[in-house]
Amino acid sequence: MSDGFILSVMGESEIETFEVQLKNKRMSSQVHDTIEDQVNWLGSILDVGADKNLTQAQKENIAYIAESFVLDNLKSEFKSYVLLLVLREKWPVGQKSKFKIRADKVGANHTYITHICEPQLIGPSPDEKDLKKAEDSSLASQLSFLKKNKKRFANSSAIHEFIRQHR
Repeated sequence: MSDGFILSVMGESEIETFEVQLKNKRMSSQVHDTIEDQVNWLGSILDVGADKNLTQAQKENIAYIAESFVLDNLKSEFKSYVLLLVLREKWPVGQKSKFKIRADKVGANHTYITHICEPQLIGPSPDEKDLKKAEDSSLASQLSFLKKNKKRFANSSAIHEFIRQHR
């Protein structure tokens, strides 16, 4: 495992990219206690982030939550680029109140599902083109998983459009 990697966090309408140094753990100013609340807050911020400019504190919290989640859950070898998807969850009929309560705890309109895409190799000091290529490769590597699990994602989720484009 190397001493760092580039992590992109992709929500419904926003993507944030930052460098993770494994030896320098980031500290967060306002992070919710449970993983579920953290994921729902993260999804909510990335869902509405395109509508407003994110503050530096919000970006630091996004980095902290995403970094912690990936470091705790990535089972394969770290390469130099990792993409974390945070997408809207479908609320089954008859169980909406349970999901709504979980979303309301952090001020979100939906609950969210996370998925770590297959890590990709990327050259040192990558530019925008290199990052976009790694992002596309990460998404392409997960197309069969996304198709297989598309019923887990809300009908309004951007993943349905992505699947439609890659039939």
